[in-house]
Amino acid sequence: MMLSASQIATLDRGYDQLLEVCNNLETLADTLPDRVGVARHLHLIDSVEQVVGLTSLLEETILFPLMEAYSSADLKMTVERLRREHIADRSTADELRDLFGAFLEERSGISADAVGYLLRSFFESVRRHVHAERAMLQLLQGCHETETLH
Repeated sequence: MMLSASQIATLDRGYDQLLEVCNNLETLADTLPDRVGVARHLHLIDSVEQVVGLTSLLEETILFPLMEAYSSADLKMTVERLRREHIADRSTADELRDLFGAFLEERSGISADAVGYLLRSFFESVRRHVHAERAMLQLLQGCHETETLH
């Protein structure tokens, strides 16, 4: 099984959107503790769940079947781990939205530093995930090309 150029382009667009969200979250984290600055970026918090969910869906429908097509038990375990990571990423995105609402309304008692730490932890984790997925995609495409040459 090999991915088409269209499928790869679709995944790349999803990854690019996700990395853009990470960059925007970093900018948002840099505005803390300014609540007015955070309020200006509230639309971003709402978009996090959407982009994380869309990218997860793309991976699960495009990349994971490619990985599962190989008979490697390690790849199958990797797919299961990535599925669990998707659930965790979507859950964290949901928590970010709730936390920001509470932070802006000053009803959480959580410090701006803690909010910034959560944001940084999230976007750094997502960036690592995207880079790992892109590397996996390149590796699998390379393996497929090598197999078809022999």
